[in-house]
Amino acid sequence: MRCSIKITCLFQEEGLYEGKAEKDGEMETLRQMCDHLSEANGVKDKYALKELLADVETKWNDLTELLVQQVSLEALSEIDGMLKYLDKAENEINTAESISIDPETLSIQLREHKIFDTDLKGKRNAVKDIIDKCTHMLRETANSQSDEIKFRLDTITQQADLVCQLSADRLHQLEAALPLATHYGENQTEVCAWLDEMEAELVAQGEPGLNLEQVKKQHDNLKANQQIIEDRKLFIDDLNSTGLELMDICAEQDAVDIQNRLLDINKRYEGLKSKAHTKSRDLTDAKRKLTQEAGDTLDHLKDELDGLHQTVTNADPIPSSPEKLRNEIDENKAVLEDLEHQKQALAKAEDVAKNPKAYGVEDLTDAEELQHKYKEICDMSKDIRLMAEARDKNLTTALKLSERFYDMSVDVMSGLRDPLEYTAV
Repeated sequence: MRCSIKITCLFQEEGLYEGKAEKDGEMETLRQMCDHLSEANGVKDKYALKELLADVETKWNDLTELLVQQVSLEALSEIDGMLKYLDKAENEINTAESISIDPETLSIQLREHKIFDTDLKGKRNAVKDIIDKCTHMLRETANSQSDEIKFRLDTITQQADLVCQLSADRLHQLEAALPLATHYGENQTEVCAWLDEMEAELVAQGEPGLNLEQVKKQHDNLKANQQIIEDRKLFIDDLNSTGLELMDICAEQDAVDIQNRLLDINKRYEGLKSKAHTKSRDLTDAKRKLTQEAGDTLDHLKDELDGLHQTVTNADPIPSSPEKLRNEIDENKAVLEDLEHQKQALAKAEDVAKNPKAYGVEDLTDAEELQHKYKEICDMSKDIRLMAEARDKNLTTALKLSERFYDMSVDVMSGLRDPLEYTAV
């Protein structure tokens, strides 16, 4: 009720001020008439006429001072109410619930803050209108309190802008968080379901079969699954990226939960790749033992080297983060380990090429073909080793630099925070 009375009084006094402004033309006409009469011949009591005009001017200026002062004081009283509202609004923003990572809760937070932000801006704009009018009126007066009033008006304006900026910042964070949380939740559910499916698929494959055809079929199925696993890496990277962005704007505990969840998913993914690789090696050994024909022995070995060659040739560019570098180093080492594992098979291939008759190859043309295949195998094995060793060297160097860079970044950020904390104290 008091607020309503204050606003009513403010409007009434502002109306009186505007009514007085409408009389400015008449006042100016009165001045001109007085000047004309003072200069005209035959007019008596010119001095009395000037005194009368001076008296009117004094009352006119007094009225201006009174109205300006009264309007300003009433405006300040109204603005003081706004100041309390701003203090409350600022406190609500600073103590608001942390941004949720649950899309449904986040939608409610966003909807409620939009209403709050709209109401805040509406009140800020209404008060700014009052302040602008008061500032305009104060230009017409030399009242001793005008400077103090202007200072208070400027202070309120600045605080209103500050609180509105705080509100806008939170609104921006909520608007950015909602699509991130939605995408993260959907992607995480999909990736976890896929991991469950692929882990079960690898378990279902069981041990290597007892005959060559069965082992070949198992190996082909496993290769298809390994390609699926490799293709899924883009989804894992996207999940990591979305999770890290969400961690920057959500509550600390939610950020810890996201981090732990991402670590678990990445661990499962790397474990899946490792299990598939181990099974592939077991199936390769089984296929090699069950292969009787000399030509098939060399063909199988060439196929294995083709796979390793593609792995090295199509490897991802060297990343910058230490964690990704470690993963790349492990994958590259697996290639070198596979080459070591094939030494026995290479020795047998050499023996087949040098002693084809011992393996039932009597035809000279077939023997020459075996020697040609063996040369291709040796060249390919050498190329793979050179590329893998060069990549290992580059990755190891990059890891040292990356770890050093990240350590320095942490030290620099810590050094930047310390002075700020000291200043705040």
